[in-house]
Amino acid sequence: MKYLSEVLNKVFDSEEELKEAEAKAAEEKEKEAAEKALVSKEKKEYANAVQKVDEEVAKKQEAFLDARKQAQKILSDAQAEANKIVRAASKELSEAQEKRFEALKAFNEKFGPYSISYTGEKAYNEFKKTLDWFNSFFDFMF
Repeated sequence: MKYLSEVLNKVFDSEEELKEAEAKAAEEKEKEAAEKALVSKEKKEYANAVQKVDEEVAKKQEAFLDARKQAQKILSDAQAEANKIVRAASKELSEAQEKRFEALKAFNEKFGPYSISYTGEKAYNEFKKTLDWFNSFFDFMF
């Protein structure tokens, strides 16, 4: 007589073969389920670890953005203070230059063109002072 296993959808020659095959299949199914559960548990643990690190990264990103805002404020305040200092010095320089131009104008009206000659070390120092003036101006701008 032949025996049909509805679980395995197979035909067996004896009832013993059928029961053994179904028991073996049930055992394998339980083993697979246990392995799946173990993998699922392990997968969940790893996922939790990733989520924990993601939360830490999110906090660090927020802290970084706050730090950057603070740094930008410090730089902005420093730039405003630097501009204030330079504007004040520029105003003083303009006033001094205006006085010089007035003095030159008065001299020119009374005695004719004003001229000055530099020689030796004084010529070198005046030339260097002019170069330093232009260099410092462009260094500050960039």
